[in-house]
Amino acid sequence: YLARVQCIEILIEMHSKFYKEYLNRLLNRNSNDYYMINPFKLKICKALIKHHENEKIIIFCDNIKTLKIFQRELNIKDVIHGDIGNKEREIIIKNFKETNKCNVIIMSKVGDTSLDIPNASVL
Repeated sequence: YLARVQCIEILIEMHSKFYKEYLNRLLNRNSNDYYMINPFKLKICKALIKHHENEKIIIFCDNIKTLKIFQRELNIKDVIHGDIGNKEREIIIKNFKETNKCNVIIMSKVGDTSLDIPNASVL
């Protein structure tokens, strides 16, 4: 089953101080994906979670370091990535699908394929 979707792209600027640091790191070949932790991304993510607070939300993040920052800063308890065992993953997904204990999960690319979570309404 493929759900009907509405895709909305949100382009996020970099704060000027953040952008200067990003460019400095880039020029010194030390960017370490610094752009991924743009503070404006966190603000937008917080706003989207609040806006969709009564829905089931999945946040995808391929960079594990960034995923952990977002998990901490957004206060998201339920996370799925390579270090999370299958049993714990199953519990998180079951809670997400069947209860209101878990309405927001954040996951790495391990969740990109083969997950059947039809009740997720925001990605």
